[in-house]
Amino acid sequence: MGISFGNVQIRNEHNNTKDEFMDLFRSYMEKNGYVTCDEDDAESTYYLSFKEGSKWVTLGSENYNRDDNYVCNDASEIAEGLQTCCLSIYVVGDDFAMLNMYNKTSSLTDRVIIGNCYNEDDNAKGEKEHWEEFLKENATWEQLQKAFSGEYVFAQEGLREFAEYIDMEPRRAVINFDFDNDINTEVMYFMKSPVVKSHPTITVTKNAVEKPEKKLTLNSAFKKVFGPALEPMGFVKIKSRYPYYVRLINDEILHVITFKEGHNYTFTILCGVATVYRKEIDLSGKPVGIWFNSLFEMYKYTFWDKTENELLDMLKPLQYIQYMPCFNVEQYNRDMIKVFEYALNSAKKYIIPVLDGVTDIQTVIDYTYDYHTPNDIYIKDKSLNFTNYETEGLLQIKFCTQEQLFSKYQKRCEKHMEIMRYHINHDTKRYSQKEYDNFYCGFINNKEKRKKRYSEYFSDKEWYNKVIVELDNRKEYNTEILKLYGIV
Repeated sequence: MGISFGNVQIRNEHNNTKDEFMDLFRSYMEKNGYVTCDEDDAESTYYLSFKEGSKWVTLGSENYNRDDNYVCNDASEIAEGLQTCCLSIYVVGDDFAMLNMYNKTSSLTDRVIIGNCYNEDDNAKGEKEHWEEFLKENATWEQLQKAFSGEYVFAQEGLREFAEYIDMEPRRAVINFDFDNDINTEVMYFMKSPVVKSHPTITVTKNAVEKPEKKLTLNSAFKKVFGPALEPMGFVKIKSRYPYYVRLINDEILHVITFKEGHNYTFTILCGVATVYRKEIDLSGKPVGIWFNSLFEMYKYTFWDKTENELLDMLKPLQYIQYMPCFNVEQYNRDMIKVFEYALNSAKKYIIPVLDGVTDIQTVIDYTYDYHTPNDIYIKDKSLNFTNYETEGLLQIKFCTQEQLFSKYQKRCEKHMEIMRYHINHDTKRYSQKEYDNFYCGFINNKEKRKKRYSEYFSDKEWYNKVIVELDNRKEYNTEILKLYGIV
């Protein structure tokens, strides 16, 4: 059995803009006794996902992954509160999906099961009269009915097909918000409205009832500790579902610091360098991609003279920073702050000094080689249709000459040979003489091939001009993304 998850699809009947719809949802929540708040004070968190031109807004909540009752109750109440149609979608272990339709009076209008429900008597396939009005142009009830009744390996296949016919973006029908990375998703935090009743002879002060301390999440602890330390250095927390602190250099270079949760109550701090010249900058969800380096990797690449044992000694405290569960909230919060303070001090040692040195495009290029992040230059078939969105390789075409590229290559090889000689001479066991000899022979044999390859990059003027245009377009595109993140 696979994972179970759910979402609510809200019909945006009057084509409200994103901001207008969020105002409507905020008003609905206020009528139900909730007001917007910061993440740290939130008792309920909702994710609203929008698609331009679509009449469906996707609503997500962590609660929806626990129980279909949460999804159904919200869909029912929101349908009445916003006076529209709502669909609750709940996928059970990838095996089947339950779709409930609710009308403006919160009543259950229709029910559909996609896939084979464990209860064979509960394989409802819907009524035509309830779905016809939602069919997109040129779609038919017969097509929709076929999607409802199809045989699928995974229920999500049927959901995607169903979504196509009612003009809903297919991937939003199967959204699981724990894994969704989407710049068009807005996060809204709510807390119960503090209602204080007045009394002619009793004055209730703000501190009359002490609010119990709330348990810190990893996100809130990270922001609480790292925010005050990074902001004076020029970092800002961007508008994203995930906490990224970003420093923008010369409107084209990004220094990024965030964290990643691990297994068994661990996390590590991540950092990365990006430019507006890569294919796409995506900081909308959890950090993914090999352009991020962990604390340990930054330590390993910076302090190249360390022995294997010294590296192993630093692996656990930097790569797997441990925090422990605790039933006492106050104790748990104190411990959580301490481990993030340790992480911050480690970041100040092994991350900040490196990022401080990356101040122009030449140092970005050097960083990609020294810290092993994507820098491939693709020239096969001279196509610019790259699948790797993370590589900064084309920077080398616009900002380097043929001679500079070869010089950088030669210096990198010489530095690596220097590192190998150091470890051989100090008998650290990281490299052998045979490994050094093989690398040296490879360097000597490949020098002319490298020169020829670099020459090819610049000799084809038509391709070279295409690269320049591509990079200019990327800069324009990514600058607009940075505006959405609130960086520029």
